[in-house]
Amino acid sequence: MFRRHALIAVFIPLAVVIVANASPRALEIEVQRTSESPFTIRLTFQGETDGNTRIILPSEWGGQCNLTNAIHDLRTPTPDAAIADTNTTAVKNILHKPGSKVTLVYELLQDYSGSMANAVRYRPVTGSEFTHWIGNTVWVLPDWQDIQPIRVSLKWRNLPNQWTIANSFGARERTQRFETTMAKLRQAVCCGRLSACRNYRKWQPVDHGESRKMGV
Repeated sequence: MFRRHALIAVFIPLAVVIVANASPRALEIEVQRTSESPFTIRLTFQGETDGNTRIILPSEWGGQCNLTNAIHDLRTPTPDAAIADTNTTAVKNILHKPGSKVTLVYELLQDYSGSMANAVRYRPVTGSEFTHWIGNTVWVLPDWQDIQPIRVSLKWRNLPNQWTIANSFGARERTQRFETTMAKLRQAVCCGRLSACRNYRKWQPVDHGESRKMGV
C-alpha cells in the first residue's frame, strides 16, 4: 500500500507541471451590442481531436444560482457541428470534425429587474446605462483546466462611443489581446460605461476579479 501511494504522490504533481508548461490555447471572444439583444457573444476555439468538445455554462457562483437563465439561444454556426445536451443543464457537448475550429454564439440577457442590490450583485448587468460582468457568470467556455494557459483575443463591438470599457486585463481598448489562464479569465471583472460606476476615475486593472479595486 505504501508503494502505491508513493507513486500517486509523484505522478499527480507531474501532470500539473505538464499542463502548466503547455503551449497556450487560442480563444477568440467577440462581444457585440445589437438592436435585437443587449449583447451577442461569439467564441471561437480549437475543438478536441476526438470530435467531442465539452463546454461549461455559468451555473452557480458567489452564492448565485441558476446563472444559466442569462444565457439564451446557444448555438454553433460551425459547419457539420451540433450542440448536444447532457444530464447536467450547465454542461453541453459540441460534436464536430476532429480537431476543427468551433464557434459558439449566444445572447446574454440580464435575468432580473431593479437595482444592483447585494442579493444579485454577481449576476450579469446588461442594461443601457452600464454593464458589470464577472467571467464565472457570463462566459460559456470549453472545459479546459483552470491552469491551462490561453491566448485571448477579446473584441467589443457596437458599443456607444461614450462608453469606457475596463476589465481585469486593461482599459479603454475595444480590441484586447493578452495571455492568461482559464481560471483568471473566469474570475475577471468587466465593466462598461464607467461614468455610471462609483469612483470610476480610480480604476486600475484588476487581477483575479477583485472588483472592490474598481469601486463598483
